[in-house]
Amino acid sequence: MDALLIPQTRSKRANSRALNRKTVLIVDESEETRDVLSIALERRGVRALTASVPRRGAEIAREQKPDLVVLDVDAVPSAPRVALDEFARDGNLEDSPIMAIGEAKFTASFKEGEFVAKPFHFAPLLEKIEAFLQSADDKRERG
Repeated sequence: MDALLIPQTRSKRANSRALNRKTVLIVDESEETRDVLSIALERRGVRALTASVPRRGAEIAREQKPDLVVLDVDAVPSAPRVALDEFARDGNLEDSPIMAIGEAKFTASFKEGEFVAKPFHFAPLLEKIEAFLQSADDKRERG
């Protein structure tokens, strides 16, 4: 699995200082995806929490209040938009953005930036996660 890990560049290390107080919850059936994302995020100073099923992810979200949730909507049998809404409600996530991962055919039902189509590459996904976290900080600073 080490071959799948994405090395940090110098610019990523500088960003990691700003991200070190952030928490990301990864909800995905794939143990490999959870492991790769959590290890890569932790190397960037982000606290990573994981769950293999949405129900457990919602429990963790209620307890931990993550800054971002990365949710595999293909793991939920209902429609992806419904799955996102249910997860947000069950996890009490009014203030936590959710980044959905799923099959490309569902992209039309999501706002830009909230959805990552499968198959995906880890490096661009990590960059998108970091951008979400930084954007949230920027919005808070502006008021």
